[in-house]
Amino acid sequence: MRDLHFPLNQTQRVRLEAALHELQTLAPAAASAASVTVADSIPVNQEDNILKIFGCVCVFRVQRAWCGGSRWGGGGDTVRRRGAGQQACLCADAPARYKPEVGDIIVGRVIEIAPKRWRLEINFTQDAVLMLSSMNLPDGIQRRRTAVDELNMRSIFEENDVVCAEVRGFQHDGSLHLQARSQKYGKLQRGQLLTVPAYLVKRRKQHFHHLEQYDVDLILGCNGFIWVGQHVLVRENTELKEDQHKLSDEVDTFTSIETRKHICRLANAVRVLSALGFILTIELIIQTAEASLSSNVEINAMLGAEFYVQTAEREARRRADLVRKKNGAR
Repeated sequence: MRDLHFPLNQTQRVRLEAALHELQTLAPAAASAASVTVADSIPVNQEDNILKIFGCVCVFRVQRAWCGGSRWGGGGDTVRRRGAGQQACLCADAPARYKPEVGDIIVGRVIEIAPKRWRLEINFTQDAVLMLSSMNLPDGIQRRRTAVDELNMRSIFEENDVVCAEVRGFQHDGSLHLQARSQKYGKLQRGQLLTVPAYLVKRRKQHFHHLEQYDVDLILGCNGFIWVGQHVLVRENTELKEDQHKLSDEVDTFTSIETRKHICRLANAVRVLSALGFILTIELIIQTAEASLSSNVEINAMLGAEFYVQTAEREARRRADLVRKKNGAR
């Protein structure tokens, strides 16, 4: 359980522990051995006092140390990379860091406008860089960037804007180089930005999802930043007249109350699943939102103790059914 900041009564606690125990027993042994989370015990060769990681050339030395950054408030096992001079604690914040790969779809927040580039915070050890030359200009014309374009950078993105982009490569200093040359990338508006541990978002073929039944776009950023917002129609024809632009902007600035409710409900579904430590898939997010609707759970009540317990129980039943079907098919 992660980020559960509300009290559970005795019945809810017993139900939640039972559901989580069943989920743990249903998890494949290989998957449970492949990663560790907070409070997991790690098998260590006590004679050599080292922990060997399969498939990795590095050897890690395990030492007992006080984990001051842990939200659990106690001592923890500290993992130190031999010869690297770096130390990572097995506390709640350590596994949340994003490990980028070229081609990843990410969501970030603009923190600085520099000459010919924007700097974005993306839940990485360093900020990412989006060059002016690596994105489409508002007029949609492919041309060389001029000094006028550089002066108008703030009209494209400014501080605190939320931006979707793709990882293009790594800079010489280790920071990420982004690109946004497709119409699906760019500034995100009229929605909510959520932050979850990056390991809860697996790399898939599709990270952009248009939920037609809700008129909502959902972007699962590989870096753990998730966007839930009003659906934006991607315009292929960018050569529109100025008056057409103004008319479409006036229409787009209004978000109906119904759409706002859908955005909040889906966002709360993400918060619940993240706090329970479930891998975030579009199917599971929709199922959680639909379950709240079918049970007449108000949007704000989704963040209450009872709905967390119900979600854990529902996921335990779903996985148990999958295991039974799999065993029955053999």
